[in-house]
Amino acid sequence: MHVQVKIKGLTKAMQIRRFAARKLEAALAQFSRSIQEANVQLTDINGPDRGGVDKLCRVILRFTDNSIMVIEELGSEVFHV
Repeated sequence: MHVQVKIKGLTKAMQIRRFAARKLEAALAQFSRSIQEANVQLTDINGPDRGGVDKLCRVILRFTDNSIMVIEELGSEVFHV
C-alpha cells in the first residue's frame, strides 16, 4: 500500500505528515492487501490565524479493484488520537 500525505495551510507540516502516515498505516494494516493507495489531505480551511472547526481531513482510498472510498471529517485540532 502506497501512502501519500498532503498538508495545506498548517504549521509543523513535517511533524503532522509523519503523524498522519503512522496513524493511517496502523489503522489500515489489516486491509493493506486490498488497498492499492491511500491519500491523506489535511487542510486548514480558514488559514492558520483563525481557530474553530476549520481543519479538514480527507482520506482517499483506492482499492486493488480500482474502486475508491473518500472519508472526510472536520475538526478543531489535527492531532486527535
